[in-house]
Amino acid sequence: MEKLINEIRKKNDEWGDSHRMEATGDISEQILMIDEKTYRPLSQQMRDYYTIVSTWENGLLGKTSYPPSQLKELYEQDDVREVINLIAENYRPVPPSDNSDWNRTAIFAKEQGGLGVTFYWWKNTNDDEPAIISISGGDVKIFADLLEYLKYLAYNEFSEAGDAIYSDLERERGTLSD
Repeated sequence: MEKLINEIRKKNDEWGDSHRMEATGDISEQILMIDEKTYRPLSQQMRDYYTIVSTWENGLLGKTSYPPSQLKELYEQDDVREVINLIAENYRPVPPSDNSDWNRTAIFAKEQGGLGVTFYWWKNTNDDEPAIISISGGDVKIFADLLEYLKYLAYNEFSEAGDAIYSDLERERGTLSD
């Protein structure tokens, strides 16, 4: 995890992307879902990530990632709630388009002033590691877990596991045009 984050930092610096990373040491044990009622324990990958980086602004993410301790306040913001609702209405079959997703989905990162959001999403309530759903400018990418997402940012490696998850969602839920 640390090697991937350092590689992403290096890329940000090489490309001249403005970025700021903080590690506050404030590691929550659980994360609030977008339903604003359900908490899930942090996965091992999430704990590893938040140990190194609690807040990450801009850079390769093009978004700001938030520590779990700030999500309640984030979800209470009208613009954030509006973005979540717009995505839920317009991005079927991608979570959180189904009501059953809301207690298994949390924000990982959000574009400032835009519609881009990256979510953690537990496919099943008993999953250890959440998948990552990244939505930006109408582009949707799904990653099997946080490590896959960071590999994508660090090395531009995209695993087919995310495509398989999307295909499963299309079969189960249909698409926006259905």
